[in-house]
Amino acid sequence: MNRAAPRFSVHYDVSRVKGATGTLLEFSAPGPNMYNSYNMVSNQNGTTHDHNGVDSPATLDRSLTGTRGTADLDALALKLPSSIAYDLRVFAVDQHGRTVGQASPTSLLAYDDGMAPDGTNLTDFAIVPGGTSVAAVESPTGEGSVYDYDAATGTYGRKLTSDPTYGSIYEVFGVDSAQHALVLHKQTTTGEQWLETYDTGTGDAVGSPVRVDDQYVVTGGRVDAKRHRAAVLAHRSSDRAGFVLPVDTATGAMGTPLQLDPTPDGRTSYGLLDVDESTGLFSAQKTGTTVNCVASIGSGTVAAVDLDTGTVTQSQGGIPCAGDLAADQKGNLYETWYHSYSVNFAGTGYLGQLGGGDPVNVGTAQTPLALAVDGEHHWALLAFRFPDLKPMGGFQQYGFTDNNATGRMAVVDLKTGNTVGTVTGVEYPLYGSWNGRLETHRERVMQLDPATRTGWTYAGDGSQIQQFSY
Repeated sequence: MNRAAPRFSVHYDVSRVKGATGTLLEFSAPGPNMYNSYNMVSNQNGTTHDHNGVDSPATLDRSLTGTRGTADLDALALKLPSSIAYDLRVFAVDQHGRTVGQASPTSLLAYDDGMAPDGTNLTDFAIVPGGTSVAAVESPTGEGSVYDYDAATGTYGRKLTSDPTYGSIYEVFGVDSAQHALVLHKQTTTGEQWLETYDTGTGDAVGSPVRVDDQYVVTGGRVDAKRHRAAVLAHRSSDRAGFVLPVDTATGAMGTPLQLDPTPDGRTSYGLLDVDESTGLFSAQKTGTTVNCVASIGSGTVAAVDLDTGTVTQSQGGIPCAGDLAADQKGNLYETWYHSYSVNFAGTGYLGQLGGGDPVNVGTAQTPLALAVDGEHHWALLAFRFPDLKPMGGFQQYGFTDNNATGRMAVVDLKTGNTVGTVTGVEYPLYGSWNGRLETHRERVMQLDPATRTGWTYAGDGSQIQQFSY
């Protein structure tokens, strides 16, 4: 079952339970959990709802007609989170709605968003709410492809491009308001890189592929949809000097590279990039080495890139070991980082605004994995691999007691610093990148539509784009 075909049927019969006059259907907590278990019911054969106050409770329940029959249901109408599996079971209930007898055995319901075509795995995506989105995939044989993607139904459409050569991979940097998608085409075995632009309306290429000079290593990119342009982040192989490669998405042409740091140190480089479409400015942030990230000492370096004038303005600000950077599309920049005074003690994850306010403690002993900002509601979403970690006793012993635990997204109010919501049922990798292939690329792991408070992220199985509400 998936979002394109969300209907399913449940057959039930509790008529032999003494005192039964009706039936209650229960959907378990979302799974699989972080232990990769699909058994998400905490009170098997229990006589009450699955809500013990410790483990993640059942997602929802629905009353069914009578004591036996078939219920035709719609996952969209039920507002079930997708890219998730649920254990379904029924209870017999009396005339007052109270459960009688034990719960039934469980049946597994898998609710997908939409599997990548032909057994491929997702590598990157760009969501256009209400329009044509774009997704890049890779086949088991190493063939990279780029497809149209309908985020409303989770279905893949026309193939925009592909490369059957082993080691080919595509990254999607974004789509402008004219439906022009900018992608990076890489050949991982030879190191060759091309910037390619496609019209998702016609399916045609825009201009010719632009071969990136061998001296540059591309590490990311962002599209300014309003102004039909993009900034591609790269560093020079010889000394790790940071550069932005401007691209005109209306024509597919690349402009003159802009150097971000006039005096590179050969060690650190610009690793974070975002664009604020309210100003048209791109912001790149230098990321430090592992050594100076232990204690987060000193100030970082941020470069404001103005593609109208072709100028770069450097300033001191932020944290040297920031893990992610995001603009709120209202002129403000936010960053995340992990702070520890010593490698012998667990640290703390933080969220802060560059140039304003005190940082917010967003999690004990965890590194925020990704950041997205909803400037309309003044919220930040931070991805975490684990649920809230709590001291369990003893030296540096942190853990949690929820056997149904999955990863989570914390929804933080930027005005108060308070966590106002949590999204569960997400899974994030233990090591490496989100898809195992884009090691240096700072991907837009969570992409948001503030108008509907809908988001999209990588599903835990790596084969689909998971939609969520926040």
